[in-house]
Amino acid sequence: MKTKESMKNEIFTLESRELNEGKKVAFIAGAINRDIKKANVKAKMKSITECGQLSELEVGDGENAVSLKDPMSGLPIDKEKAKEYLAIIDGQHRYMAIMALREEDRCGKKKYEEAARKWQKNGRNEEDKPQEYTPKAPAHIKARYPLNNEI
Repeated sequence: MKTKESMKNEIFTLESRELNEGKKVAFIAGAINRDIKKANVKAKMKSITECGQLSELEVGDGENAVSLKDPMSGLPIDKEKAKEYLAIIDGQHRYMAIMALREEDRCGKKKYEEAARKWQKNGRNEEDKPQEYTPKAPAHIKARYPLNNEI
């Protein structure tokens, strides 16, 4: 089994940690991280749509953070549950952009499926055929532990 020290240079996905270890994602509460700015998230959404996730998120184990908050609701996470989380140290705007793109993808896929059903029901006229929907969000969110042991 790999130790945390041997995983320092490894890039992994948040989804694999959730599946294999039950780890959820949290933000560090307090003044440690910048507030999420909608303009920054929109810019990241555009960049990720065009280029994909170019740099991984930097995360740490939740139990090492002073306090955590849920990234979507902003509500505090109990200290007793901190070991169930990976805390995003760097990349909060990228994470929020990917989550917003996933929501857009969910809605876009639903609209496409509804249009396709309507098209099939109405005789499959080629000029009314809906355009296929292509997801914008990456399938997996890349992350890594910091290389500096002091973080």
